[in-house]
Amino acid sequence: MKKNLALLAAMMVMLTGCGTYMEAKENTRAGGGIDQAKAAARSDLVAAKTQNTMLQDDKIQRDRELERMGKRIQSTQAQLDKQSVALNDALRARKITQTRHDQFKRDLNGIQAEMANMDLQNKMDAGTPANPQAQSEKERKLAALEKRKADLEAAMAGLLKR
Repeated sequence: MKKNLALLAAMMVMLTGCGTYMEAKENTRAGGGIDQAKAAARSDLVAAKTQNTMLQDDKIQRDRELERMGKRIQSTQAQLDKQSVALNDALRARKITQTRHDQFKRDLNGIQAEMANMDLQNKMDAGTPANPQAQSEKERKLAALEKRKADLEAAMAGLLKR
C-alpha cells in the first residue's frame, strides 16, 4: 500500500512536471506564446509611440496658437498705450475737451482691461489641453476687441484732425 502511494505520488510529480514541460515547450516554439506576447508588446509600443507623436504635434500646434494670440494681444495693447498718450497730448494741447477726453479714456481703459483679461486667460491656457471651441471663442472676442479699438482710433483721429 505504501508502495502504491509512493508510486502514485511519483506519477503525480512527473505529470505535474510534464505539464510544465509541455507548457514551456508550447511557449518556446516558433509562433508560440512567447512570440505572440512579443508581437503584442511590439504592437502596443508602436501604438504608444504613434500616440506620443500625435500628442507632441498637438502640443506644438497649441503652443503656436497661444503664442500667436499672445503677440496679437501685446500688439493691440501697445497700440492702445500709444492712443492713450495721444489722447493725453490732445487734452494738453486743448484739441479736445475734458469731457470728450474722459469719454475716450473710459473706452480705452475698458478695452485695455478686457485685453489684459484675455492675456491672462491666454497664459493660463498654456497648461491645458487644446479646446477648439474655447479657442475659437477667444479668437472671436479678440477680433471684437480689435474692432472696438479700430473704431475708437477712427473716432479719435476724426476729432483730433479738426
